[in-house]
Amino acid sequence: MRHSYGQSVCVRFDPSIHDTKDRVWDESEDIWRANNQMAWLIRKGDNMKVGSILTQGIYISVRESTLKSKGTYTFSIKLWYNGDQRPPRRKEDNVNALAAVDFDLESARILALKKTRANPADGSLWHDVTLSMRLELHSTELTFSAALGDEVVGITRTEYVQSF
Repeated sequence: MRHSYGQSVCVRFDPSIHDTKDRVWDESEDIWRANNQMAWLIRKGDNMKVGSILTQGIYISVRESTLKSKGTYTFSIKLWYNGDQRPPRRKEDNVNALAAVDFDLESARILALKKTRANPADGSLWHDVTLSMRLELHSTELTFSAALGDEVVGITRTEYVQSF
């Protein structure tokens, strides 16, 4: 591959690894997290075959009171790319957006999910929407999709980044 492709994720903050500028408070779990950390699905130089499918599980926490005030909840998950031989561990200025999967889920559907928990500090209820992000490689393009269980809920197709 001529570029690295991946997702920006939020992980538990570790001061020995993460920059303090990436530190954000996670209200849903009452902990510090590091935002803008890159999870590279494909790295520059990887020998990938047409038809390869790569998956990564992610979850997004949504406050129950927000869901009850809306009929639907909108999600947007981006696919990023970078041309460096060794891509950065965090989303720097040289990491660029390639495509996004945008989709809506009915609030009632999210409220019915089993993954519900209370915030330890204030007791607010949160629902974890667990998604499987899928990257399917074709000869001139790739397909980026999100699935909730076995159902694809959002999909986009884009061409690979070309270097000139």
